Amino acid sequence: MGKKKPVFQNQLKTLEDLKVKVAQLISQHSNLPGSTLGIAFRTVIAPNSSTLYEEGHHGKGAVYSGVRECDYKISESDPNWVIASSEHGLSFSSPMTHAVNTIQFLGKFQKKGTKVSSAY
Repeated sequence: MGKKKPVFQNQLKTLEDLKVKVAQLISQHSNLPGSTLGIAFRTVIAPNSSTLYEEGHHGKGAVYSGVRECDYKISESDPNWVIASSEHGLSFSSPMTHAVNTIQFLGKFQKKGTKVSSAY
């Protein structure tokens, strides 16, 4: 058997408010000499948005107010609560090549005519 490929090597997961985190990163990054701002990509499959899912278009697990159960650890006692977990959160691709490969891969499983794009 060969060496197992690190599947999530190019994905970043977070439970933090992305608007706040992105603003912090831009602020820190703009102060560095000669720096260029990097971008993270997220695959979006219609009719879902980049962070919320429509009932019936979300894949496995349940959806609570647009939040997909397998993206977040939902409290068993109260599904309105998300529990902190280092193994859950939305997935983002760091390099563009990984984003394109993800879009192509996920696009194979969609009905003909379904729009598959990327948010960044």
